[in-house]
Amino acid sequence: MPDYKEMYLIMARAAEKAQRILIEAQRQCEELYLSADDAEKPENGKGVSRTYSSAPQHQAAGRFPLEQAYRAARMAASSSS
Repeated sequence: MPDYKEMYLIMARAAEKAQRILIEAQRQCEELYLSADDAEKPENGKGVSRTYSSAPQHQAAGRFPLEQAYRAARMAASSSS
């Protein structure tokens, strides 16, 4: 019989690692964008993806919405087992 708990843990760890990589890449890109001269920035935000924007309210919290949702889901899963 497959060890479903171990399978779940492997997938959860991999998903968490992937999420951390994506969040770090986003932070690096945002830092590059914010440090660019105004002449280099696109007008009216054209060409800038706002899918996972780290607006100041998210920076103040120290986390991004996706990161918060994932942590909440992990906590709920661990408390139910």
